[in-house]
Amino acid sequence: MFMKCRLAVVGLGNIGIATLLALASKGYQVIGLDIDEAKVESLKKGTNVSAEPQLEGLLQTCMRTGRVELTADYRDIQGADIIFITVGSPGKRDGGLDTSFVEKAAQSLGGEVIKSRDGYSLVALKTTVPIGFTRRFTSLLSEFSDKESNENFGVCYSPENLAVGSLIQGILEPEFLVIGEMDKRSGDYLESFYREFYSDHPTSFFRVTPEEGELAKLTLNAYLSLKITFANIVARVCNDLDKVDALNVLGIVGADCRVGPKFIKPGMSYGGQCFPKDLDELISSVEALNGPRRFFELVREMNEQHKQTPIMLAKRALGNLNGKTVAVLGLAYKSGISDVRSSPSLDMVTIFEAEGAKVKAFDPLVKRLEGIDVVSTLEDCLSRADCCLIATSELYFKNVLNLLHLMSRSVIIDGVRLLKPDEIPSGTVYYAIGLGQT
Repeated sequence: MFMKCRLAVVGLGNIGIATLLALASKGYQVIGLDIDEAKVESLKKGTNVSAEPQLEGLLQTCMRTGRVELTADYRDIQGADIIFITVGSPGKRDGGLDTSFVEKAAQSLGGEVIKSRDGYSLVALKTTVPIGFTRRFTSLLSEFSDKESNENFGVCYSPENLAVGSLIQGILEPEFLVIGEMDKRSGDYLESFYREFYSDHPTSFFRVTPEEGELAKLTLNAYLSLKITFANIVARVCNDLDKVDALNVLGIVGADCRVGPKFIKPGMSYGGQCFPKDLDELISSVEALNGPRRFFELVREMNEQHKQTPIMLAKRALGNLNGKTVAVLGLAYKSGISDVRSSPSLDMVTIFEAEGAKVKAFDPLVKRLEGIDVVSTLEDCLSRADCCLIATSELYFKNVLNLLHLMSRSVIIDGVRLLKPDEIPSGTVYYAIGLGQT
């Protein structure tokens, strides 16, 4: 039914590119749109595709088959039957989400696409948005198209629940799908498409109001932020105890089916493009309703406090950090990607430098960052360092154990529990988040 339909994806960031490629990989004809003409041209050349480097080759393959087209002109998607909106909603400095880019997309979509169509089209909003925004989005489409929702077009809020580093897999193999429908017709239409698209991967559907979908998305990421923060609080307790390892303690906790093993491991503070801003938006929403926002604020505060834990461990090993050289291994907010947005590693650099330390950094996927001494090899980073902080779980960083002779002092601070204590060579000082004193 839908294989002959024309699909469009508006907004070609990480999620947009992954959505585009997932659709094309199933044989659908898809056109990707981004108003940044330079970005579109770069994508056509196969460069700067995504924070996931492996997607570059897949984009080129899909373009060669003719299943993917790229454009910066809204008029080129006038023939689209289903339009997925993946435009960014970055966090605002004062908290909450900036929806101005999504609003501009709605205006352009209404005025340049829906207004010119004769038949019905469906718009699936996937961007994380504030509670109630989908209705405003629908009103903008009506205003700029001079057409009525439900009659000429439909709108659903259908957010993704993805992790950068495994975007395509997350889209192709979802645990569940949310359809926050503005009306039954649009919900039926999107569910029918999803059932065809996921015919080889049966999944559950939640047909809800847009507001329920919006709140569920924010709440889910807030809960995951809470789970990470809780694990790190337990880890900090373990750091001050004898013969206690948070990996074992939290492993037991996570083995209980009521808790589960995901997101409950000692490590660095959470960061990235979603968790911080989504929690901020939930706090703003609760505050606007005069609700109990303090609980969510505490999660945010404890996550910030945990950024001091690697510094504290470095001081245990070296004493005063003034004049010391620290090697930070990993700059992205997680391994396997190049995205440094809200990365705790960047905060580590700032805090170490505030303590008077000289910082060098290395990440195999991050080649340069303004204001940070990013070196090109692991060897260069470790050379003459007094201490190294492992800040992401890149398996390549295990090679530090073979390069300790390059350091002025053999001191390792393991922020992600990449190494095992019994792997550490004799004479090496090893501290890890959640590892108690022996």
